[in-house]
Amino acid sequence: MGVRGWGLRFLATRVDRMDVRPGGLWRLVNVDAGGGEYGFRGVYHDVVAPERIVRTCLSGPRRGSNPSINSYMTLHWKLVVDCADPHRQAAFWAEALGYEVEDNSVLIERLLGLGVITESALTPDGKAWKGLQAVRHPDDPVDPESGIGLGRRILFQAVPEPKTVKNRLHIDLHAGPERRDAEVDRLKGLGATVLWTVQEPGSHHVTMADPEGNEFDVQ
Repeated sequence: MGVRGWGLRFLATRVDRMDVRPGGLWRLVNVDAGGGEYGFRGVYHDVVAPERIVRTCLSGPRRGSNPSINSYMTLHWKLVVDCADPHRQAAFWAEALGYEVEDNSVLIERLLGLGVITESALTPDGKAWKGLQAVRHPDDPVDPESGIGLGRRILFQAVPEPKTVKNRLHIDLHAGPERRDAEVDRLKGLGATVLWTVQEPGSHHVTMADPEGNEFDVQ
């Protein structure tokens, strides 16, 4: 099922996971003579066996490079934002970016059934985590067993301490000159506020704050 010939010819291949169905995850590992492991993973998008199997490789060794423990692959990441109300923040940023709020209810039901978690960790309706909520890009793959996005993703987590200083990291929204003003008005309607406008050679943007005061720019 697409395993033969995967990776470098002088490496053995081990199949760690092969869930051949739309949305299913796969993971292959190349093993060298010294026991070093170099992993590939991805997701199946379209499965019409045996005529067509479409899958995405989400990570693996860089093309043209020598495999090593430290350099064989890029790392996937998510942006984690500390906040007071993760659900309010997720709702705002989902609307701001055109993202989707993650639905982890399948995972939550399974963990509840196994006795791993209790309802104290959940929202009153029992369908979401009390202190965590993520948003994801609607076009990126999703793990069907957990509802967790496997691509572009922002996770909001509740913390006890409030925001006190200007963020050292912020998000830029690229609306373009023609849409910038309309986008600022739309975001204000969602609960954002305008902090200041910067207009100088090479840069024209509006700095705004989300409902909890986190700064971001609209360009």
